[in-house]
Amino acid sequence: MFELAENRDRFRVYRYCRQPEDLETYLTNLRVVLVSDWLCRALIKEGYNVSLDRNVTEENAEEQLNLIPYKELASSPLAGEYDAVVTAVAHSAGGFAGEEEVKPGSARYWLRCETLSVKEPVKVKFSGFDAMLSELNEYGCEPLAFRYFLTTAHYRNRLNFSLESLKLAQLTLIRLRARLIDLFQLSKLSALELGRVFSGEEAVRDEYNRRFWEHVHNNLALPSAISTLWQMLKLPYAKLHPLTRLNLLLEWDQVLGFGLQSYLETGLWWSIRDGAHGDLSRLSPEVKGLVQEYISCDSDYQRADRIIEELKAQRFKLYGGRFLLVARQESRRK
Repeated sequence: MFELAENRDRFRVYRYCRQPEDLETYLTNLRVVLVSDWLCRALIKEGYNVSLDRNVTEENAEEQLNLIPYKELASSPLAGEYDAVVTAVAHSAGGFAGEEEVKPGSARYWLRCETLSVKEPVKVKFSGFDAMLSELNEYGCEPLAFRYFLTTAHYRNRLNFSLESLKLAQLTLIRLRARLIDLFQLSKLSALELGRVFSGEEAVRDEYNRRFWEHVHNNLALPSAISTLWQMLKLPYAKLHPLTRLNLLLEWDQVLGFGLQSYLETGLWWSIRDGAHGDLSRLSPEVKGLVQEYISCDSDYQRADRIIEELKAQRFKLYGGRFLLVARQESRRK
């Protein structure tokens, strides 16, 4: 990605967000925030000592977006001392955002994010990052779904935002978590218990690992990296042991930032097979009781259907087969 192998002791990133004027500007600013996060994650993974300067903070959105804790600059460098600038293309000005603060050529690398366009009416407030993310959550879309949504297009390409596309990203994120839990449960079993001989899996693992990092290092080509991730997960069962797939998934997530390791520890999931589960303390006693009752239903389908309807009334839905994922549902607001 950057030909700086000779000096990894210091890499200074400047992130510039435009003055928010409308929903599109807020969404584009969030893209700039997340692209800078992906850049810093990739550099840190490669051993760079990264520090960040920024003209706008994320308010309380750091935890919601799973932003890594940055090492702040002790003092703002003079123009020309930055290694990389992450900003947005400013079509109306005929240039790019941040040029009034950091002149072209004063940084070694520029990552210019294209605009997120809103093609349909979206009743979302844009009084700040935190308020907007909370508003999206009311539509059943958690902030990490927005992170996944941004990986569907390269940051240099224009991306159309809609609630439907965000909901699709939410469902895909749930699918990814379902595969995560499945692999976590299967990784506890031996090859003998799994009934498979995983021969030659080192070459397969190394090939997919090479492809993934090649895409990341190719100017953050995350759509291609995500495609490689799903290809790895969908490989024929005998190609890779579940533990190998799990380790790859968690390692890659150190850059993608979907919080999969945290989800294993604190997510709302429950194994039907052995009773293993994440952190269910956030569920109310009523909802937790309904989940436990559902697990004990066995073949009593009428009882199971009744519980599902009761959970819907509480704005929760169950996903899974060998395990359950408990997810918040879309509110009744339209």
